Amino acid sequence: MNWLETLTFDFTEAPISEQMAASADGYLSAQLTDEEIKSLTENYGYISNEDYSAWTIRDFKLPSDYLDLLRKSNGGEFTIGDRSIGFFSLREIREYYLNYEFPTYMPEALPFGLNGGGVFYAYDCREDSNSVIGVHASDLGWESAVVLGDNLEEVLFKNNEY
Repeated sequence: MNWLETLTFDFTEAPISEQMAASADGYLSAQLTDEEIKSLTENYGYISNEDYSAWTIRDFKLPSDYLDLLRKSNGGEFTIGDRSIGFFSLREIREYYLNYEFPTYMPEALPFGLNGGGVFYAYDCREDSNSVIGVHASDLGWESAVVLGDNLEEVLFKNNEY
């Protein structure tokens, strides 16, 4: 049985199209637009004093297991056991990546969900690894990250506190 078929979705969105799936990597890896720089500067620049125009976005390749999830629902929430997991749409992945300043703190991490307690689920994209990590939103950094599993299916179906 496919692991996706065992999930109980609490909230779903329309699934992504094959065209969206094919263009996902380019969308996530695109350099910041003038509009994104302006928004970040207006909303967060007074706190962090970041020069958002200097950010370089790495070349992401969204893992196939997450693309399969997006083909069922482009963002939403599901329950597995006693855990509820909010997972991001393509647009939300980029928004969280930028708004939480991952390019500064963890540029090779691609956040894709939250556990409801402030912990991001993210892919570790260093050196073509696609392991899944957990890292708290208030303490972004590799030294604070915990490896949860080698892929999304493993993380969802093994017992862990995240």
